[in-house]
This record gives sequence, C-alpha cells and structure tokens, in this order.
Amino acid sequence: MAERNEQIRQKAHKLWEEEGRPEGQAERHWLQAKKVVVQAAARRRAKKIAANGASKFAADPSRS
Repeated sequence: MAERNEQIRQKAHKLWEEEGRPEGQAERHWLQAKKVVVQAAARRRAKKIAANGASKFAADPSRS
C-alpha cells in the first residue's frame, strides 16, 4: 500500500508540474494520478493472468 501511495504521489506531482504548478488542485491531481496508477496495475495483472493462462493451456495438450 505504501508503494502504491508513493506511485500516486509521484504521478500527482508530475501532473501538477505539467499543468504549470497551479494552486488549489492537489485533490484533483491526486485523484487523477490514482486513477492512472490503478488502471496501470489492473492492465499489468490482466496481462499476467492472460500469460499464465496461455502457458497453462499450452502445457496441457489435453486441453487442445
């Protein structure tokens, strides 16, 4: 969880800088960063699951 929060913090900071460091936008940047980080993690999990499923299927000739 601490690692995820650090990823969100870094992404929020990057967003803030990219937008010219506007004041009063911390919550919006945090929520936007959280969405990006969570979606990226979900894509990684889906790829991992797909790869594991494909390798299990290939390893079991009775499934073809």
